[in-house]
Amino acid sequence: MKTLFFEGAGMETSDRSGDIGNCRIRTAFRNLDGKAIYLELLSGYEYEQKPITRGKHKGEMKYVRLPEDYMVVDFCHYITEDDDVDDCNNSRLDCERKRHHVLWNKKDVLKFINSELNCDFEDLIALPFLSGYYVHSDCKKPQTSLDRYNLMEDYAPKYNPELIKARQKVYKETAKEYYNKIYESHATPRTAYLMGSAKTYGAHSLVEIGDDYLILRSHTYKELIDEDERVHRFEVKVG
Repeated sequence: MKTLFFEGAGMETSDRSGDIGNCRIRTAFRNLDGKAIYLELLSGYEYEQKPITRGKHKGEMKYVRLPEDYMVVDFCHYITEDDDVDDCNNSRLDCERKRHHVLWNKKDVLKFINSELNCDFEDLIALPFLSGYYVHSDCKKPQTSLDRYNLMEDYAPKYNPELIKARQKVYKETAKEYYNKIYESHATPRTAYLMGSAKTYGAHSLVEIGDDYLILRSHTYKELIDEDERVHRFEVKVG
C-alpha cells in the first residue's frame, strides 16, 4: 500500500485530531511528476452566516462555527532544488491558504492531496512522537533547497511501529525511573518539595534518536541533579 507519511507537529491528544491522530501535520514528498513538495496541514474551523432569531438584533446575520473540523492548507509549495529561489513565498501552489471545505479525516484529506497535488497515495499516517521522521533536516551547509528537507520516501522503508512503541516506553517509563532515582538521591529536607513536579511531569527531552538508542537530557531543578548527570544514553530494544 502506497502510504503518505507525515510528521506529527501538533497535539496527538487534541480533540481536533480526528482519525488522523494529530491536529497539525507536515511532510515533504514527490508527486507523480517527480516534483518535490512541502505540505503542512492544520485542523481548523469553518463558519457560516445565520440570522439572529431573537432580541434587538433579530434579523441580522452572525457567524456560527460549524461543528466539524476542517482541513487548512497552511503551507504548500514546490521544493525547486534551487537555493536562490525562496520556495516558501515564490513556489506556492494555488491550494495554499484557501478555503477547500474538506473535512479533517484521512479519507477526505487523502482524496484532496491526490487530486490537487497529482498523487496516488492509498493511506495516510501521521507519525507519533519518537517515530524518527522530521521533515526539516539539520543540514548545516545545504547545497540546494532540497537539502533543507527530509523526503518521506526516504523514511518509509524504516517505518517500524514496534520500534516506535519501544522508544516511547523507554522515554515514558525507563528514563523517568532512571532520573527519578537521581532526583531522590539529591533531595534534602529543604528541596524535597521540588520532587513533586519533577516526578509528575518527567522533566526530560530528546537530544538524539537512533535505531537502537535515545539520548535524553533532564531539565529539572539544579538542586536535584548535577550537570554531568543530565544527559544519558538509553538503549532501545524491540520485544
